[in-house]
Amino acid sequence: MGHFKNIIDRVKETYTRIKNYLTQPLHDRTGRVVGNRITIFGRDIQNRIVQTIYQMSVNRISMIVIFHLTAFVRNMYEK
Repeated sequence: MGHFKNIIDRVKETYTRIKNYLTQPLHDRTGRVVGNRITIFGRDIQNRIVQTIYQMSVNRISMIVIFHLTAFVRNMYEK
């Protein structure tokens, strides 16, 4: 039983260290607290999703505009 107790204690200790690392406050250059590693990580993911959706939208809109312009120019030359 002592062997399993050591394993359980190690797992608890590792969990506590990871939790403390992820939740310690992070400061900006002026010394203000800007969040912790978990909130910063979440913000980074959220920003990346927003950027990806924005780029996809811009690409799609650009493609539609180009198709309409080429159709318009083609119609001008066919007449």
